[in-house]
Amino acid sequence: YLIKIIIYNTHAGGKFVIDPNWILPWHGSLPHDDKRKVFGRPPGGGMKVGLSDKGAETSITIDDVVCVIDTGRVKEERYDAERLMSSLDDVAVSAAAAKQRRGRAGRVRPGIAFHLFTSDSLERMNRYTDPEVRRVGLQQLVMRVKALNLEGNAEAVCSRPPEPPQTAAVPNAVEDLRCIGPPPAPHAHLPP
Repeated sequence: YLIKIIIYNTHAGGKFVIDPNWILPWHGSLPHDDKRKVFGRPPGGGMKVGLSDKGAETSITIDDVVCVIDTGRVKEERYDAERLMSSLDDVAVSAAAAKQRRGRAGRVRPGIAFHLFTSDSLERMNRYTDPEVRRVGLQQLVMRVKALNLEGNAEAVCSRPPEPPQTAAVPNAVEDLRCIGPPPAPHAHLPP
């Protein structure tokens, strides 16, 4: 009902013109052909409704978006270096992400954004999203450092970014990889 209340097409004499075939999902795991449909235009000046995750914050522009409904939430992978666990957490977006989402409405004609959170909540949001290197397990990064034969050990290399990972994250990743052992040769037979 919220979509019907918010999306109001004045070009259709004050009537809602929403074709159910033009209520389109937009998320990372959507098949490529389905993603293409979101760039099409509904016939007869009808409305297109896009239901999106944080993919709506990317550099891809769908120019006929006139309304954005922002929940102010996102699912992010988080790594707890003390508990040695990764999890997919539902967290508040950053203020920068909320601004980016708002900017998706009204690219080619007037648009509007509805944020389903208060201005007080916006004030309490982190200014920016934490860099991925501070949020996720670093096993893959450590393997890349080794594969690239960079100067220094993994801890030294990973301490160089402007916002390095948590202190315990790199040693934990190295230890995880030691426990797993070296990868098998490319054509080695793996036991069942």
